[in-house]
Order: sequence, then structure tokens, then C-alpha cells
Amino acid sequence: MLSAVKARPALPGAGLIGLLYQAPGRTLMVFLCAIMGVRLGLALTYQGYLGVDGGAYILGAQQLLSQGVDDVHFARPPLAPGWLLVPLTELIGGTTGYNVYAAIFSMSMFPGVYLLARSLVGPRWGALATGALALDWRMWELFVTGVVPVTAFGFLALALWGLIGISRGRMYNKLYILAIVAGLPLVAFTNQTTLGLAVVTLGVAWLTLPNKLGTARVLMLAGAVTLVALPWYIDVLPGTARVHYPGPLVYLHPAWSAQWHQSAVGLGIAAILWRTTRAAPLRALAAVVAAHSALNVFLSFDEAVLNVMFRSGHWMQIPGWIALAAVLRQAAPRAPHDLPRYLLPIGIAAFLALGAYGAQDQFYGQAYYSDMAGPKVLRALEVLDLEDVGRIGTNAESRALYIAAVTGKPVSWLQSALPSEHYRAQEEATRCEIGWLEGCRTGYITHFLVDEWNRQQNANLARYPVDWEDPWDFSSVLHMNALYREGSVVLYEVQAP
Repeated sequence: MLSAVKARPALPGAGLIGLLYQAPGRTLMVFLCAIMGVRLGLALTYQGYLGVDGGAYILGAQQLLSQGVDDVHFARPPLAPGWLLVPLTELIGGTTGYNVYAAIFSMSMFPGVYLLARSLVGPRWGALATGALALDWRMWELFVTGVVPVTAFGFLALALWGLIGISRGRMYNKLYILAIVAGLPLVAFTNQTTLGLAVVTLGVAWLTLPNKLGTARVLMLAGAVTLVALPWYIDVLPGTARVHYPGPLVYLHPAWSAQWHQSAVGLGIAAILWRTTRAAPLRALAAVVAAHSALNVFLSFDEAVLNVMFRSGHWMQIPGWIALAAVLRQAAPRAPHDLPRYLLPIGIAAFLALGAYGAQDQFYGQAYYSDMAGPKVLRALEVLDLEDVGRIGTNAESRALYIAAVTGKPVSWLQSALPSEHYRAQEEATRCEIGWLEGCRTGYITHFLVDEWNRQQNANLARYPVDWEDPWDFSSVLHMNALYREGSVVLYEVQAP
């Protein structure tokens, strides 16, 4: 009798594959929690402040609490990270609180991304695309270099999900309307650059999707609400004195750069998806990938324009992985059915191994920027009696913002490019104080912290030739006295003229 009972068909594969087949959402959640745990461990074991933009982030949070230094940098919106960071730094403390924020909020985009992916390619392929994104090397780069865009990417994915939903004729679904009307303003209150990406993404998708009148009405409503964030944008609009540097407005990356390879892959996936589907939402996805692939190969000397082009290379990975999942999903039924069953597990294991290798390589490769406020810099600042400190100069912008956040003192920095109009006076005054320009001292800075590891900053010497064997050796400058030395870090006191 028992032998006559028909056996249940076996699930395709075992372990992770079987779980993904049965419960893709829950499997993805466990996987993402594991990734967040790894990031938290990396962040907490890294000495000093992690990343490039941490100083700017902490300054923004301090300004919300009416603390810190004003007018050091442009004003950041209240979620950049602002109120997202304040609870952690207040409860845990500066270094640890910031690093915990970086680990947690580096994962903040994934709920919105999975919602978008699931609506386009289904739960299983959506989970695969979202899981692949968690190991994406460019997203791991953002974990170190700046987490704020990641949070804004999640809001943008939510708005795109809403736009696609309304275009399918679900005009009166309140969730889709809310996703756009709330998602776009949340982007604006989080990250200026991602708002530029949103204009491109939602604009291209709108042009490709049906139901243009209905979607246009909701987009205009969202745009009107977004105008509330305008005060945080006046100072950083393209062409303004703070962000426009001398040089061409638009030019191309060098032919050997990685951006060309990334864009070629993106355009290839977009072209295949466009040719193999008639579904308007998937064609809109292909158009978005193509648009940002095209932007990715450009550069600009206007920082507001440059940021949109540069961040296109990160944002395009989100629609790009979903588009790849859509292509594979369409091709899967045509795949040979007699392939060995072990190929799929081996393929997934190889992808996980490659992703893990690239992720850790990106973390440690990018984390050298953390030396902007590494242990040596922080120990140098500890020797200062802040009551006797006026303005502190240094040879890198990111380090200057960290110094301002840690000390609460005004700062100045030397630029590796010809400065924008907003920073020209600061640049000249700092160079005067350290002896690179003569006969113009005014007592602009009282201290100067130099770290010679940053070779990029040394490039600015080509614009102001100094007749010294080592331009960073200030031992012959009589009005500069070394207070602290450790490795490549030296802190000088600059005597008043």
C-alpha cells in the first residue's frame, strides 16, 4: 500500500536553493540580516571613523542640535543623515555611534528594492536580484564612502514601484500614490544627488510607461510636496559658487576606466530586455538602466552635475540586477532540462564566493579613506587645548570636516583642484599661513594638521610651485612649530603674525 502512494515531487535543489524556492522573502531577509551582521562587525572593529563623508554627516547632525560649527560645509537635509544619526551618536558616542549607523543604514534600501523587484520579476527572481545586490561591489563601496545615498536609493525604488503600479491602471490604489507622494520628498530630504537621479529615473520611466496623464498628475503632486526641501538646495544647484569649479561642464571618462565596462554591460542587458519583452514595466526598467549607463561615462567640473553622473554608476546597479533577473527569467523555460542538478548549486556557491571576495576587497580597499580621521589624527587633536585654538587647517576636505566635528572649531583645507569661487579666499589664506605664498599672512589659522599619505592632495602643488625639496616639510617655516608627530601625521602650531 505504501509503495502505491505517489511521492511528492522533490524541490529543485537543496539547502539555500530549496529555501529560496519555498520562502523567497524569508530567505532573503535572513541573508540580508547576515550581511548586516558582517558589516556591523567590520565597522565596529575598524579603528577610527569609518568612511569619507562621516565628518560631514556628523556636522549635519550637530547642526540639527544647534551644536558644532556653522558654515563649514553646505547645509545637509534633515535626513542626510541628520535625525537618523543623532540617536546613535547621542546614545553610543561619536566613533562607535557613527560606525553602527553606517552598518545599519547601508542596508536601508533593500525593503524598497525588493518591493520593486518582486513587482517586476516575481518573488523568487526578485529575491535573487536583491540578494545579488547585497553582494554588489559598488554597493559595498558605498558602505564605506557614504551611506546617505543608499537610504535615498530605497526611497527612489519605492517611488518607481508606485509609478509602475499606477501605470498598470491601478490609479486609485492609495499605496502606489503614497509611494510616489511620500517617496520623492523623502529622497529630497535625504540626499541632493539622489534627487537628481530621481528626475532622470522617474522621467525616463514616465516617458516609457502607459497611462501618462494619471502618472503625470501624481508626479506633479509629489513634485509640489518636494519643493518644501528647496532651502537645502539653493546653495548647491548647478552653476552656483560653491559647486562650480574651473573646467569643462561635461567631459568623458578616460577610455580605460571601469565606468566604460560597467556601462557596456548595462547597455547590453537593457538592449536584450527591450528586445525580448513587450511588457511596458520591463521596457521602462530597460530604459532606466540605459539612461544611467549613458550618464555613467561622463564627468564634470560642476560638483552638482558630477555627482549625478558619478552616482548613476551606483544607482544603475539596482535596476540593472532586476533587469538581468528579468532576462534570465524569460530564458529559463528555454534552458535544457537535462543539465546536471549540481550545476545550479555550484553556480550559486561560486557567485557567493566571488561576491564575498569582492565585498571584503572593496571594504578594505575603500577604508583607507578612513585615515582622514584615523587613530593618528584623533590622537594629534587630543594634544590641543581647544580654548587656545582658532581655525585648524589641513590638507584634505574630508579630514577638515572630521576635525570640525570632533573639535567644534572652524577649519580650512587645501584643494586638489582649482577651487570654486566660494573657496578661493580660504585656499589663498591657508596657503599664505603655511608659507606657500609670501607676504600675505593675516593669522587666518592657528594650527595646521598635515598627513602626507594623501598623494592626491599633493597634486595641487603643481599649481603653486614651492621651491622646497619637500613641500610638506615645514621645519624651515619659522612661525610653524610641530606639536605632535606620529608617522605621516604632523600637527603644527601657527604663530600669529
